[in-house]
Amino acid sequence: MGSAADSLAPGVHTFTTSTGSTLSYHVTACSSPSAPLAVIQAPGWGIGRSLYVNGLAPLLPNYTVLNLSPRGSDESSRPDDVSTMGSMDMAEDLESLRKYLDIPAFPVLLGHSNGGTIVLAYAELYPTRVEKLVLIDHQLLGTDAGARGPTWEKFKAQRENQPQFKSAYETWAGPRPTTDEAFAPYLDGVLPSYMHAPEKYITQVRKDIQGPELPKLWCLGMQGMADSKQGERQIDLLGQVQVRTLVITGREDMICGWDTNGKRTADGINQGKNGTAELVVLEECGHFPWVEKKEQFVDKVVQFLDAST
Repeated sequence: MGSAADSLAPGVHTFTTSTGSTLSYHVTACSSPSAPLAVIQAPGWGIGRSLYVNGLAPLLPNYTVLNLSPRGSDESSRPDDVSTMGSMDMAEDLESLRKYLDIPAFPVLLGHSNGGTIVLAYAELYPTRVEKLVLIDHQLLGTDAGARGPTWEKFKAQRENQPQFKSAYETWAGPRPTTDEAFAPYLDGVLPSYMHAPEKYITQVRKDIQGPELPKLWCLGMQGMADSKQGERQIDLLGQVQVRTLVITGREDMICGWDTNGKRTADGINQGKNGTAELVVLEECGHFPWVEKKEQFVDKVVQFLDAST
């Protein structure tokens, strides 16, 4: 087990799970030794943790922030069984982390995009092991989230000829990358389509997303195949969530629609016996609300985290 002094020291750490896999995480430590822990889960499709270490962790200065890298990303090892690359499987890595840190429950779990999928799965599978849950423009398995679904197609029809989005949709229509080296510029090319106003905010997102590791194309393929077999499981388990949950999303998110993902999640949690979820939809905002609506985002998240009940 990791001691508080060692396992939450600033920088990159690795640990071994009960199955023998190696997982990595990065700690941004607060100056106060009594600061609560907030765990941010990176998406499982290969983007890694840099976006959240650089862009999201600094917005939580009163917390010790731990960014967990999922299977196959950053320094975390690939599983021997590729069928376990699914988002619901990756929730088990959070339980391994909790045991390694030797804490009874996570004070705060946050996840953005597919990272939100994973932390939501954890709250479904381990409902007493998390105290507060924040889902940021998250993907709900079993919905139309992702490229070329109905929400994506709706925004494409509206935007593809607008100058701030035109090059992004040309990249979407072009050849798919086949290597990690090609995957990075491909992601950079489509990035404007994830935003409401890329002409204002794309530089900041591009700066934050840069890290020492290339995005991992292998993770994208393997997680996609594994998640395709999960079906409606995550939706069916929404009523199991017992934790107070903040669902915060941009109305202009073309990859994880606010209604099909955010609202459906909040409704499902609130229909359960013990969970309570608040849905916040930010206007004129895409997939990165802490960039495009920074002040509103921070105010809402801090208010939620500071509330005693």
